[in-house]
Amino acid sequence: MAILKPEELKEKFDDPWIAPYEKVITMADGDIVELIEYHPCPSGSNWLLYQYQHSSELIIDAKRDGNKHTYLCKVGKKPIDLKASINAAGIEEVAIDEEAKEVKVTHGGLAGAGVGAGMCRGMGEGVKYVDVLEVGGGSKEGKATVVTPKYEKLVIGIDDTDVKDA
Repeated sequence: MAILKPEELKEKFDDPWIAPYEKVITMADGDIVELIEYHPCPSGSNWLLYQYQHSSELIIDAKRDGNKHTYLCKVGKKPIDLKASINAAGIEEVAIDEEAKEVKVTHGGLAGAGVGAGMCRGMGEGVKYVDVLEVGGGSKEGKATVVTPKYEKLVIGIDDTDVKDA
């Protein structure tokens, strides 16, 4: 439908009910993607995490710490069966474009969750662009692919057991 960059989304959708995400980061290792999102509304975070975990077969694990959501996802495509209040939002597809070094996550949702699928996430720091597939809102499904740079996670551990006074 439309490919929009974060600044274009901010100009086009300045409605008060659209709350931009603060930041979106994706890290990939083989066919596993860790998606980290900083949600703009901590009080709505529990609802969103619950919906995503129960609607999306691609999500292996999901956690929340304040407004930070962390989803561990499998690469693949699994349609979500959206139902109001029961399965209102989720991730339908996770893909890695190795050539472009991008991760593409397709979100879908009903009503406000559909709007948040693309417009709200798409305004976040770290987003390259959003492919809005269906605008959504009300009882209609919203669907968008959020495209971010592909990062890799590096974990460093320090062993201080050889220090006399440790």
